[in-house]
Amino acid sequence: MIKAVRTCFRKYVTFSGRATLSEFWYFILFMVLGMIALTVVNSILFGPEIRSVLDADGNVVSQTAWYNSGRLGDIFLLLCLLPWLAVTWRRMHDSDLRGFWPFLTLLLPFFGALIAVAVSLGWAEFTRQISETGNATASSGTGGAVVVLMLLLALVTNIYLLGRHSTPGPNRFGSPDGAATDPTVFE
Repeated sequence: MIKAVRTCFRKYVTFSGRATLSEFWYFILFMVLGMIALTVVNSILFGPEIRSVLDADGNVVSQTAWYNSGRLGDIFLLLCLLPWLAVTWRRMHDSDLRGFWPFLTLLLPFFGALIAVAVSLGWAEFTRQISETGNATASSGTGGAVVVLMLLLALVTNIYLLGRHSTPGPNRFGSPDGAATDPTVFE
């Protein structure tokens, strides 16, 4: 795991070449464990965030302790963002796919929301609202369900794409050791 994390930070913004299955998943595990550790540290140092539910008169009805990673987690995620994007891109190259595929699937919930609104309103009402106001709102609760289904579909698709076996031997993105065939390639 340490080797994988070092490699990802050494190739901080390197989108060319390849990343092995273990390199990618160890970096994801590092990020998850880091966020858990920072949540514990933030909770010890600053305590939980207390969220209150108020009634109409402003009286507290209930309170919930909410534990999060706070600013420490925000900084950690910012430091890990570019290496995560790069290792994801290189992971796709390792299975001989273009790097944008996992990010393209994240558009599925957006299209799911449009479809849900169009279906719940009916096509005529949907196009009328779009042409008159520039946006449309659904009149039923089916939109949320479609968006959740599309999010699940995107998640399953990404796990499949990122879990694919490596292409044995060199492919169009480089050799299995991660060296790119052409360092100027950004696909």
